[in-house]
Amino acid sequence: MSTSDETQSTAPAGGFDPDSPYNAALVASAEFVRAVDALRRRFAAGLGVGMTEMQAMSYVLEAGGVLTPKALAAHLDLSTGAVTALLDRLEANGAIERRANPSDRRSTLIALTDTGKRSIEGNYVEYEELVVAAAKSKSAKDLKVIAEFFHELAQSFDKAV
Repeated sequence: MSTSDETQSTAPAGGFDPDSPYNAALVASAEFVRAVDALRRRFAAGLGVGMTEMQAMSYVLEAGGVLTPKALAAHLDLSTGAVTALLDRLEANGAIERRANPSDRRSTLIALTDTGKRSIEGNYVEYEELVVAAAKSKSAKDLKVIAEFFHELAQSFDKAV
């Protein structure tokens, strides 16, 4: 992200300096993470599932609607046994179904049911509506800078994990 000399400054060496130009970014990013966490908890509660189950449903959708339990376990960083229990709960909830894997008889595939797909897609629609509503007061130039910052922040977080 390019910045003008007016906004360019030196990153803090350590500790919290309330007068630092980075303070606003630190506070805003913490507020954003807190708000997203609260929204995700509300989304999960609305689906009648826990956070991990909602993450699983989201990943199945993002993966094209069908994947193996092993792939889901790797994505969620869970054991296959933990994923089996998670899938049992989602299947009982009517959110997913297990299918035979036509390319490997020893494996199954998991897929969102129509109900599960509609439920998780509703969360995506609401999230998009909330972002668009907040973005409407910003100029295209401001949104570009904000988007660049979010991308850089995400990359920084990704590198840390």
